[in-house]
Amino acid sequence: SVPPVGRHDGREEGEVSALREVNGYLAALRAAVKARYVVPSVITPMECMRLSATVLVQVAADGSVSGAAIDTASGHELFDSAVLAAIRAATPLPEPPESARRMFAGGVRFSFRCAS
Repeated sequence: SVPPVGRHDGREEGEVSALREVNGYLAALRAAVKARYVVPSVITPMECMRLSATVLVQVAADGSVSGAAIDTASGHELFDSAVLAAIRAATPLPEPPESARRMFAGGVRFSFRCAS
């Protein structure tokens, strides 16, 4: 007889489904922030192409934000400030999927690019 595959406390749909759900959520977060992001006028299009920052956002189950900080700075203070302003403007953010709330208990970390 073949032993069962997976964990006894795992999701019936499997890990791939959970991964898709998390990736979908991160994409929704980026889209919500991008919709509110305004490129500072002092950043040239060439400069914008290379700017990226990683943010850590504390998102509650209802999408409210209790904190947001730059985790890895872009090297351009105005860009980093504009990203944080976009997060505030996009609040409430999409609600984290119920299956991933424990994973994101310490915050949601995602990268944000100036040009995408």
